[in-house]
Amino acid sequence: MNLSMKMTLAALALGISATSMAAPNDWNQYRGVDHHYHQAPPPPKAPSKWSNSHYDQDRYTNFRKGDRLPYQYRDNRYYVSNWRNSRLSVPPRGYHWVRADGRYLLVSSSNHRIYAVR
Repeated sequence: MNLSMKMTLAALALGISATSMAAPNDWNQYRGVDHHYHQAPPPPKAPSKWSNSHYDQDRYTNFRKGDRLPYQYRDNRYYVSNWRNSRLSVPPRGYHWVRADGRYLLVSSSNHRIYAVR
């Protein structure tokens, strides 16, 4: 081998060994994420029970006795006028039946409180 080839190989070997020993502690604590600059994501918010969002329309709403009927179900199209065909009892005076999310609700006409869920 000629002298220039030997010098090139020696320089290359020395360079490789020098770079591996240059800073051995630089990456010791690295775990793939820089924890100093990132915070944990905020916890997800619970969806609103009475949301009118288009994304929540396929979500089942939990109706309970004593709750107020959501605004979206106070429209006349949700009123049940043929309560006999649905095998429901006669609504008392001041009450009416509403069908919402596949359930029948007996609702007060004055304050929109739910008194029965079928």
